[in-house]
Amino acid sequence: MASLQTRIDHAPRQSPLSRTTWPTINITSAFFDHWAATNAYIRKVRAAGGIQQYERNHLNAIAATFTPKLAHRGLPPEIVRLVVEYAFHVGYY
Repeated sequence: MASLQTRIDHAPRQSPLSRTTWPTINITSAFFDHWAATNAYIRKVRAAGGIQQYERNHLNAIAATFTPKLAHRGLPPEIVRLVVEYAFHVGYY
């Protein structure tokens, strides 16, 4: 199987829209790289090691906040974690 770079190198010759499509893709890619370097959310996700780990860390932090508040109502910590997982958009902010 060809690598991604090899496929990208050969794509302009295979695509009839290459004169307009590939410059747009290159500009968009450069813009995203610059935006990702300056965006705080993207930096946090990268620092955590990916979106799954970032979501897990965020879920743990929110669950840790709500566990003492809901423990006096008899909710075990694992149930609080489920409530937090469904009530909040973990990883989105």
